[in-house]
Amino acid sequence: MTDMELSGSARLGVELSADPGLMDAAAFRAVVRDAYAALGDKETGGSRSVEESSGGAAVNAATLKLCHSGLLALALEAARHGLDPARLGQWMEDFKFSADRVAIFTTAYQDNLADMKLLLGRLGHAPRTLVDVTWRLDYHIKNSHLQKVDEPYYQITLHTEVGCEASLCPVTFTCNREQLQKLCRV
Repeated sequence: MTDMELSGSARLGVELSADPGLMDAAAFRAVVRDAYAALGDKETGGSRSVEESSGGAAVNAATLKLCHSGLLALALEAARHGLDPARLGQWMEDFKFSADRVAIFTTAYQDNLADMKLLLGRLGHAPRTLVDVTWRLDYHIKNSHLQKVDEPYYQITLHTEVGCEASLCPVTFTCNREQLQKLCRV
């Protein structure tokens, strides 16, 4: 099983969410829906408080917020590890989730997995991805000191993108033939 890194408060929130005596299935469904909505600020994710979105559950606000943040952390951590819904369901069963709660959560997880991966791809420092190269061959006749050089040089532009952003970032440099050969060997 994948070793997911959940903080102590997130683990407590997940454990409390598994307790059917704490909130009924409708309240659990509402908390799960709003946890995923908070990721992309969909529909009511950013406009309603956690207490308003609880589906009328008789749970105190602090516990409800703990459940909400625990489920949100669980979803993001599972997406970060690339868990499929079946493996996530097995992991949730270790926390004593009932089969219907596992089904509710994993269905929502599957529906929002692409959005979560996009969101996680935008976070942090990801290496740039090379998507295109343009180059031009020029010829140096003389340098700035009017000395004869007579050698070709290459002007190369690497078009890169960071994460999932659609905008290209050009990286331009010039080099001679020997430098280009070294670069190609690396």
